[in-house]
Amino acid sequence: MTLQDEIIDAIQNNELDDAFHKIQEYEQSYGHDDFYYLSLSDLLLFQGMYEDVLILMEDAKNNGYDDELFYERRADALIGLDRFDDALDYLKMCTLGEDPEEDLHILYLYGQVYLNKEDYKMAVQYFEDILLEVDTPSIYCYAGIAYWKLGKKARSLEYFERAKDDEESLTQICLFLKEEKEEKSFFDFVQCIPEEDYRIHLISDYYLETEAYEQAVSYLEEKIEAHPLMIFYVKLLGLFEQLNEPDKMKYYERKILRLPIDDTMTRINAIEMKLIALQRLHYRDETIKKYIKEFMTMSGNDKHVFFAIASFLMNGRYIKVASKFLYAYEFVGLTKEEKAYLTRIRIFTALSLSDFYKAYDEFQVLKQYQTIDEEFMYDYAVACFNSHHVKEALEIARQRYQDGRMAALCIAGYDLTEQFDEQAELLGDIHKLLDAGYEDPNIDAIYDVLGTLANE
Repeated sequence: MTLQDEIIDAIQNNELDDAFHKIQEYEQSYGHDDFYYLSLSDLLLFQGMYEDVLILMEDAKNNGYDDELFYERRADALIGLDRFDDALDYLKMCTLGEDPEEDLHILYLYGQVYLNKEDYKMAVQYFEDILLEVDTPSIYCYAGIAYWKLGKKARSLEYFERAKDDEESLTQICLFLKEEKEEKSFFDFVQCIPEEDYRIHLISDYYLETEAYEQAVSYLEEKIEAHPLMIFYVKLLGLFEQLNEPDKMKYYERKILRLPIDDTMTRINAIEMKLIALQRLHYRDETIKKYIKEFMTMSGNDKHVFFAIASFLMNGRYIKVASKFLYAYEFVGLTKEEKAYLTRIRIFTALSLSDFYKAYDEFQVLKQYQTIDEEFMYDYAVACFNSHHVKEALEIARQRYQDGRMAALCIAGYDLTEQFDEQAELLGDIHKLLDAGYEDPNIDAIYDVLGTLANE
């Protein structure tokens, strides 16, 4: 067996890593010839890497490979990117021969383009041309969808019947009928789904999408004890929120907190749902600490879970818990943006707890990752002022005295350092602004600090 045959077999058998390594081996021996480009593009298409296919095809064109086989690959990738008009342009550059069997993939691509462009009549023509040559469930499925959209439902259902023994086609049929809200046909076909968990998922989604909330609740509560999956509990929680039943919501929120994470949701999404439940239950700090420690352990101290928990603590105003949590874990390989975000929320926590020395130190860390933006500058000045970096606070605030908060900080700072001439000059500048009609939304801060100083 030649290396080319080995590559073809590996792709056809879904042995993708092996195929990739063999293509690399082929490249080292033979360079970038037509087989290299076509086999690698097949592998990339199989993996849904459509942008990479287009880049590869552009490289092929620059090396003199630009014929119908390459146009077909471009069209395939463009369909994957939902660029149907561009795909059609390349398909029209491909010649359909006298033997339709040799052109089946091009016919399929035409059918996909017209199906997605909602030209169902043209889509049917291409799918029927394929069915004249091969008896393929997926093509019956696509043709059935096109016939349905043309109003030929009897023909459509006949084609769906021919496709339903193929699991992938059956799933697509059920999803299509669910979207069409065709109740009888949907329930006829969904009963053929062999996996009960997925069948429950589709049926409950049908009730949700048709706003049959009571039916959805009844159905899921009947099934959930035998199928205690995270996604079903989340659906029930959403349903009881929709039906405004807070007691039922609390019941399922507690259930969600105790559920193990299964493969019906990603780990991060499951933990985020647990965090939402935790927030709604208004537990005390000690209980919150217990759960977030458990979530971090459950995730293997994943940084994405860490940031999700951090956001939860900040939004829920669990500031004391956050002040310890934000320093409890170290991560290697954080991006510059992630480091900046972590530092900013550490600053917010420190300021909320009036720990101005820590806030000041964290501002110095933040400067390593980004320039302190104007929106954050007042907080920086406050941290400076209250951590005895008064000179630095005055330098920041004096430049921004048009903001009443900054002006008030300056007035207090000049009084503290007995810089009365500078204080008088600042007050003169403020009067000029007011006389000129400047409206400071924070002017009350100035009056407050003047009142406080007058009473001392």
